[in-house]
Amino acid sequence: MERVFDIDKKLKKKYLREWAKTQEGYKWRLCVYVILKTLAVVIFLGLFLPFTCLTYGTDSFLVGMLSGLGTEAAFGCIPFFIGQSVGIKAVEKCGTPF
Repeated sequence: MERVFDIDKKLKKKYLREWAKTQEGYKWRLCVYVILKTLAVVIFLGLFLPFTCLTYGTDSFLVGMLSGLGTEAAFGCIPFFIGQSVGIKAVEKCGTPF
């Protein structure tokens, strides 16, 4: 006879986060995660707004907007994905028993 256990994934995630918060390096990793995500948002807005504001009302508005989108995608994704990986690793390393 085979045993099958159904796991409530939301409850498991909640318990895992609560356990990870009690571990030593979790707060530092979480701080790095938040800083990198905030930096990504600042880069997204900081590169998009100047390109669009400087070219607003001219013939090159669309080109300026697309240049801003391309530049922000190129530079903003770097801290975003590094922050995402740090956040995932924080839960994995500090939530070892689960």
